[in-house]
Amino acid sequence: MEIRTNSDEYESLSWEQLIELEIVYGRFKLALGGLWFLEAKRLKELLRIDEVTSLERVCRIFLLSPAWGNLGATAEVNGESGYLTIPECRPQIGRRRKGLAGFPCKPVGIAFSEGLLSALHPEIRFLCCYYPADDHPADSWCRWEVWFAKSEPPPTECRERR
Repeated sequence: MEIRTNSDEYESLSWEQLIELEIVYGRFKLALGGLWFLEAKRLKELLRIDEVTSLERVCRIFLLSPAWGNLGATAEVNGESGYLTIPECRPQIGRRRKGLAGFPCKPVGIAFSEGLLSALHPEIRFLCCYYPADDHPADSWCRWEVWFAKSEPPPTECRERR
């Protein structure tokens, strides 16, 4: 799969789907407590996906998620893993511009990803490659590796180094 952006995914939707997506986003704002479960359910409905059985589908939902997609996310599949990346985190860039320290948002990202990905499919696993307050490359702020669980033990670090 080539590297895709959230803009690519928005452009692939019909006008009716874009309107429906806006309604879904509005409902997300009202359901913060169970956001990831509702987000997964409603995005699957919007995209007419019964079951998330491929990394491409995981990546597509990630790119349309209001939590990740609004941060200028990219996603790609490389072999048996998908990589979800935030190249330009607007909140972190804004903090830096104001002279503030970076916000250590890793625990929030882990909790959200755990909830969203398990709601998509119980065998999806993920590993945080880096995330604020971790060191990160100059061209991105955070990166996740996702895969479908198999019998082998999960990796302890991301298989693809950037």
